[in-house]
Amino acid sequence: MRSRVRQPLLAILGAFALILAVAAPARGGDPIPDAVPARSGDPAPAPARSGDPAPAPARSGDPVAAEQLDRQARTAFANGDTRAAAYAFEESARLFEHPSGYFNAARAWERASEPARAADAYQRALALGGLDDALVKQATERLAALEATLGTLSVTGPPGTRITVGHLKDADLPVKLHLSAGEQRVEVRLADGTQGAASIVRIVAGASATLEIPAHPPARPLVPPLVPPPTSRAPSVVGALFLGASVLSVGGAAVMGGFFLDQRSRITDPARTHDEQQAAHDAAAGLQVGANVAVVSAVIFGGAGLTFVLIGSQRTRAPAAITLRPGGLTFTGSF
Repeated sequence: MRSRVRQPLLAILGAFALILAVAAPARGGDPIPDAVPARSGDPAPAPARSGDPAPAPARSGDPVAAEQLDRQARTAFANGDTRAAAYAFEESARLFEHPSGYFNAARAWERASEPARAADAYQRALALGGLDDALVKQATERLAALEATLGTLSVTGPPGTRITVGHLKDADLPVKLHLSAGEQRVEVRLADGTQGAASIVRIVAGASATLEIPAHPPARPLVPPLVPPPTSRAPSVVGALFLGASVLSVGGAAVMGGFFLDQRSRITDPARTHDEQQAAHDAAAGLQVGANVAVVSAVIFGGAGLTFVLIGSQRTRAPAAITLRPGGLTFTGSF
């Protein structure tokens, strides 16, 4: 008898609690009601009241896991862990897509000071559709306010390409996301798993940017090793000849200097006759002139030789050619 009384009583109390939960208005910034999709096998939800979000459409996914995540998100939000709540709301919405999940995630991301993530979530909620007019208006206004301080980036590319940029990690293309203003690095992973060339994109607040990943990244050109141009040997050979002549001139000056000293000693030798002293004087004078000429020649030949050697080290060799003509052979080149 008691069990028969308890069952109707429990059913009445449960229905009363459900009515109170549905009738309680959502506080500003709190998760909206009726955000959890109905589980498989549950009765169809009652028609939405004016001001309530539209019920989530029955799409393929895991509604049981989505409901559990939604409950975890609400608990985290109530405890002030808005970042954990945002992650859970988004994961719930991915498992069983419904706009209210992304809308709640957007509010949680705003509380967590993540404007770019919040803008992405608002954008996703509006794209899915299903929110009532009041929530659509609120999401549109919040998205516009956030986009005034953020930039948007649209990335396209071949199938299988994935990118990592900002808060987006290893995402499929095409994708559109919000990013903070400034330079953003876009990492690319190609369909075959190899790393593609990264790009730097400049994001401007309130503006949109686009990036297209090429289907076939340009191959790196094969750069041959740098080979120094051949130099002409003619100036170097001429310079060596002049330097050799300079050395010979120095040697000649030294020899003549020795003979000059010998003849000079004969001039003052008292054992020599007057004619022999005069001959020695004439010979010494000639040797002195010859030694001076040899020294000057050594200086000139040495300077010329160094000049030709330096020219040969900086000059490229012009191609030489031998041409056979009716009149004979013609050799062309440069020195």
